[in-house]
Amino acid sequence: ILFTGDKGKPVASGVYYANLCDPQDVETLASLVREEIGAVAGLVHALPLTEALADETPAQRAHREVKSLYLLARAFESDLRGLENKIIVNETGIDAATAVCDL
Repeated sequence: ILFTGDKGKPVASGVYYANLCDPQDVETLASLVREEIGAVAGLVHALPLTEALADETPAQRAHREVKSLYLLARAFESDLRGLENKIIVNETGIDAATAVCDL
C-alpha cells in the first residue's frame, strides 16, 4: 500500500509513504517495494478518492492525480510488462473506472 507522505519509508510491513508527484521519490519507492516484496502484478490508483489539498484548484488536483498515476505506472512498467495479465485501476469516485492495459 502506497501513501503520499514521507520519502518512501515503510511505516508498517507493506505500507510505504512517498511524494507520488516527485519522479525521484517514486523511483526510490519502486526500488524499495521490489527489494522488500518483489515485482508488482498490478496497480490500483486511489488518490482521486482522497480529499483535495487545502487551497487546491480542480485543475491542480487533476494535474496531481494524473501525474502520480503516470509516475507510478512508469516506475512499475518493467514489472507489469513481464506479465501476461496485468491490470491498472484508477479509482475516480464512487463508480471506479477500470482499465486492463496491454503495456
